[in-house]
Amino acid sequence: MKRKVIIPFLLFCSISLTLTVFITWNLNTLFNNEKASNLSGDKIVKVNDVLKNAQGFLQNGEESSLSFALKQNNYELSLYDLDGKVIFDSKNKSNIGKQYPMNNILSSVNIDKKTFTINFIDKGEKKFALVILDIHEEKVAFDTLKNNSTALVWALYVMFIIIMLVIFVLIYVYVLRPFKKLENFAGEVAKGNLEIPLVRERHNAFGAFAWAFDMLRNELKTSRQREAEADRTKKELVAVLSHDIRTPIASIKAYGECLKSLPDKNTERSNRYIDVIIQKTDEITKLSQDMFIHAISDLEKLEITPSEYLSREILNNIIEPLILHYQNRIRIMGPIPEVKIFTDKFRLAQVFENIVSNSAKYANFSDIEIDVFIDKDMLKCSFKDSGEGVLPEEMPFIFDKFYRGKKAKDSGEAGSGLGLYISKYILDKTRGQISASNYFGKFNKGFVIEVSIKII
Repeated sequence: MKRKVIIPFLLFCSISLTLTVFITWNLNTLFNNEKASNLSGDKIVKVNDVLKNAQGFLQNGEESSLSFALKQNNYELSLYDLDGKVIFDSKNKSNIGKQYPMNNILSSVNIDKKTFTINFIDKGEKKFALVILDIHEEKVAFDTLKNNSTALVWALYVMFIIIMLVIFVLIYVYVLRPFKKLENFAGEVAKGNLEIPLVRERHNAFGAFAWAFDMLRNELKTSRQREAEADRTKKELVAVLSHDIRTPIASIKAYGECLKSLPDKNTERSNRYIDVIIQKTDEITKLSQDMFIHAISDLEKLEITPSEYLSREILNNIIEPLILHYQNRIRIMGPIPEVKIFTDKFRLAQVFENIVSNSAKYANFSDIEIDVFIDKDMLKCSFKDSGEGVLPEEMPFIFDKFYRGKKAKDSGEAGSGLGLYISKYILDKTRGQISASNYFGKFNKGFVIEVSIKII
């Protein structure tokens, strides 16, 4: 790109230099020809004065007046008679009296000299003389004008070159350099490097293009990030669903074992066990459908459909399988209040299962107390164990995705750090809340998670 601009620029300068030399030569010719033109008015007066004194010299031999006039006007003068004899020569007095062929005399006259013929009376006889007048002042004026004009032409040429250089620098700064940046930027984008921004410079001829290209880079970068985020979300959702599916499978196994141990399979108790197994099977089916739906689409969130339910029936159906599964380690601290709640019963079961599962793994096999009570417009479910709790500095992060505290990692228990994250997400979507804290009683200590369900 630079070569394409520099070559025409140098060619243009060369043509300009040739034109300048041509104009200068023509000016020299013009001034040389101008010297042969008529004299100006003031010069004619001076010349007439010199010729008058020359006539007086020829008539009466008075040389002083002629010499004074020549000196005053800075002229040189030669007088010849018609036979070619030198009568007077102000430049070389040794020539006086010599005789030259008239042709030689006339051929010596050049454009710097003027020739005149004057008459005079010598001894009553009219005679003629040839005057050759060399006007130094006129020559100097023409030479000065010529030199000044030539200097002016060269000054104009130098100014022109400077202007062209300034224009070239401006073109380079505001056109070539930004274009080169655009070219380099396009190359980086083509390589897949979207981290280098294209800064929009002030007064940049390509400012709008630079802004558009940088917006394109940002869009491509954002698109890549979204693609990576979507891929990561898919993996996370698969991990979430895989995590959630384990609990109903464990419940099915537990109820199946209990059903197997019953001597009479036709009792009311066995039918209740069968109902729970069917319920858990439905939960597994729904989780499997979630996994299938996400596998064939870009769905980024779990489907949550909250509705109105009676609290006692819903919570009993959720807690009873947990009691059976964890072998009576769960204790209900009082009757469950009967209110209308706003929740998704299937997702609320996931929340309870996640919380109880964590307590069972990390609370050193302590009992888990569940207390349900009303607080203003919330039905609160408190899950309390007597485990080691969570370190205070880790408490702000326990609901973060994939977060596992130091004690959880040191316990050797398998976990993904998704249980509490999933629980908080579900409760946020159903206008509920979840919180956690360590507690220190008079005779014991432990960890409490409180789930708040919206009352309507």
